[in-house]
Amino acid sequence: MAEPLLDTILGKLADKENGTPAYEVLETYKGKDLEYREYEPLYACAAEAAAKQHKKAHFVVCDDYVSMSDGTGIVHIAPAFGEDDGRIGRNYDLPFVQFVDGKGNLTPETPYAGVFVKKADPMVLKDLDAEGKLYDAPKFEHEYPHCWRCDTPLIYYARESWFIKMTAVKEDLIRNNNTINWIPESIGKGRFGDWLENVQDWGISRNRYWGTPLNIWQCEDCGHMESIGSREELAEKSGNPDAKTVELHRPYIDAITLPCPKCGKTMHRVPEVIDCWFDSGAMPFAQHHYPFENKEVFEKQFPAQFISEAVDQTRGWFYSLLAESTILFNKAPYQNVIVLGHVQDENGQDIVSSVKVWVGPKVKSVNVTERMIATAGKNEVVLEGKCLENAMKVGLFDASGKLIDEKDTKGNAGTQKATLDVPSNIGGKADVTYTVKYAITDTYMDEPAGKIIVSNKIPATGVRLNKNSIVLSPNAREQLIAYLSPENSTDWLSWKSSQPAMAAVDQNGNVKAIAPGKLAITVTTESAKSASCNLLVGLRKGDVITNGIYRYKVTNTMVDGSGEVEVIGFVKGRSAKKVSIPKSVAWNGIKYNVTSVGTRAFIKNKKIRNIVIPDSVRKIRHKAFYACPNVKKLTIGKNVSFMGAHAFCLNKKLEKIVFRGTKLKQLRKPHVFIEVKHAKVYVPKRKYKAYKKMLSDYGLDRCKFVKK
Repeated sequence: MAEPLLDTILGKLADKENGTPAYEVLETYKGKDLEYREYEPLYACAAEAAAKQHKKAHFVVCDDYVSMSDGTGIVHIAPAFGEDDGRIGRNYDLPFVQFVDGKGNLTPETPYAGVFVKKADPMVLKDLDAEGKLYDAPKFEHEYPHCWRCDTPLIYYARESWFIKMTAVKEDLIRNNNTINWIPESIGKGRFGDWLENVQDWGISRNRYWGTPLNIWQCEDCGHMESIGSREELAEKSGNPDAKTVELHRPYIDAITLPCPKCGKTMHRVPEVIDCWFDSGAMPFAQHHYPFENKEVFEKQFPAQFISEAVDQTRGWFYSLLAESTILFNKAPYQNVIVLGHVQDENGQDIVSSVKVWVGPKVKSVNVTERMIATAGKNEVVLEGKCLENAMKVGLFDASGKLIDEKDTKGNAGTQKATLDVPSNIGGKADVTYTVKYAITDTYMDEPAGKIIVSNKIPATGVRLNKNSIVLSPNAREQLIAYLSPENSTDWLSWKSSQPAMAAVDQNGNVKAIAPGKLAITVTTESAKSASCNLLVGLRKGDVITNGIYRYKVTNTMVDGSGEVEVIGFVKGRSAKKVSIPKSVAWNGIKYNVTSVGTRAFIKNKKIRNIVIPDSVRKIRHKAFYACPNVKKLTIGKNVSFMGAHAFCLNKKLEKIVFRGTKLKQLRKPHVFIEVKHAKVYVPKRKYKAYKKMLSDYGLDRCKFVKK
């Protein structure tokens, strides 16, 4: 069991009354020390299936995707039922054991033959418990895939499929896409362009009955395969004249067999049908029965001058059209495309026929804060929908229905706004819930526009006494109501600015505007007790600061004013041959850790020769060092886990790349080092093979790798 999880999992076994600890640690190992250590399988059928494949199974394997957030730190894998499981299974050459059939039921080899996998869960737990093999079965709430049509749970399931090798025509796809006029252009260059940059082979087969039958015949004996391209060819090779008129769908087409030209046995059509998106991509020529007839009509109409569909078709029709046209004609099938957006309901969900068909023209609230801190304050309410211009008001009601605050709205027929004053709840016994309603003329609607819950707790993001300091987080700056509870005192003192602003009070209680930083003040409670304090105000998320030759943007903030920043480039007019990013920067005495390099931060900088990414950095974003033509050396810190697409592309003079750690994860868009061909890549020994493969996929496949 993972050491950090011992108390979480085993802590309940402790006998506090008798002083008996929950557990005793007998020996400690690194995970790697247990690699290849064998264990007894829970079910005999699993061992028998592995033995039939003459492969070793049921031993400890290692990988870095296991988290410490829950569980025991040890994960069971099944290579036939998960992406990570399959990857690890291939790495360790594990047997491929599949005890689930195509209907999702367990197979006869198991004790649960014919039972649907999700229904078998409680049966498995019951049997393991009876055999003394179950310690605990806690319930976890986590995301799980469901069918978008019928909402039943899905399973990951590995099966053989037929593919079109689209990776072989990737450059042709990109070139043809560049000839298309996309409206908006950002879809063609961005979303669709990124899809093509990371194109995968197209799995075109489906294990269904209805659909276009896959036109491949396979010999039942020797396995010889042939792809048939026309009725004429099918009739000729089968020797069956019915093939010229047969219905080209199951079951009729499956009755046509061919004699095998290799061994003379019978060839049958394979059982799969074709992905319906392949049919959609064939539309330009299939509608004219091209190339068998209407050749002139097709050539006049191809490519189409204009098409239009919604944005989700970037991976659907837009792609299938371009893919098939590129393979067959090596040209784009359309010249202009207008991409439409989606209509959404009041919850931001796409309106689809399986959920709802339309949204009524009612007024809705889109900006009512649901929860506020104990100090409460002003809250802007924005109403959108079929509003009446300058003829509305909003009200704040308590639990008894009493009107607490009321404001007339201002705006137009589509949007109305008002700001409500929400009472504070400092020292309250419980949270207080208010309802926001809107009225046309003087009558409030029964249906509320939203609710506001005011906490009675002092939040970690508010202003509080911290030893001898009042600490104010950036989240509280916009609306400052500071309060203080000195040690050994229940007295409250509160103050507030006359308007939402960055503000503080001096020792006389006067409101004064301040900038982020430190301000010494003296606070006196109602019982005349005094406390000298420092008011500490940090930066807000999104604030930009300079330190040395670099510019930074705040990405995260803490209650003590500190936080995290992202380096976004050089200060205007400054540059350097060596980019050596610091681990942290100080601003007005407050420390901010540098955790990322921003998008396009140092793009196309000709002066840079050497880049050093510190260990504090976790992310290097899209095109951060794109096309810096004179960079020769790159050192990447040990905690970098993500590098955006094209982060170091076109740096052709790179001679040395050093990876100090092994936290980098496989990316969906791995084009990080395109055109980097001659560098020596130094990788830690601990993950040399896995890193070499991953970095080769990132574009370093022509480079020499060195263990360090």
